Amino acid sequence: MDFLYEYLVRNEEAITASLVASALFTLILFSLRPRISISSNIAKYYNNKDNQIYYLIKIKNRSVFFRVYEVKAKLYKVSSLSTNNTSLNTIEDEIELKRSEFWMVSSFYFWHFLQWFKPDKRLNQRTDYCCVFGTKTDLEQLLKDNKHVMVEVYARHPLSGFARVSKMVFQHDTNIKEGHFLSGNTFRIM
Repeated sequence: MDFLYEYLVRNEEAITASLVASALFTLILFSLRPRISISSNIAKYYNNKDNQIYYLIKIKNRSVFFRVYEVKAKLYKVSSLSTNNTSLNTIEDEIELKRSEFWMVSSFYFWHFLQWFKPDKRLNQRTDYCCVFGTKTDLEQLLKDNKHVMVEVYARHPLSGFARVSKMVFQHDTNIKEGHFLSGNTFRIM
């Protein structure tokens, strides 16, 4: 027992430094998780090419320095089911998306922060840090039928390997706006 005590006393500074360094390294890696934003509204877009109405949801990668990989989106119809003991269970049925996976989404283009000063302006530079997912399912009718629509987006950070699942729940048909998303650092629907 004396040997262990002497070892700890002799190496107290080294042990403390190692613990602090490990904690800082873990915090830095933890801060490298993907930063994904999901639009708070759904765009209802009429496509003239195939005479279809699409419901679109936009996401953007807010990480300035890193891309995100394996971006996967799932859309669910959420309904409530009452049980015998007056509690509610939720039932999630997946809604088919036209395209639900992207291999890579680029890092945020820093100069697009300036778009906040001119929100109606379309951007001519790259806007590949944003993705739009769409479905032909009538989400407006689902929301009018007292059901919710939930979107989940999974993304993985290339350096740390950490992943994040971001969720957004749409509960009212007022979350659906006619038009399409403006390009760039905005969720504005025109």
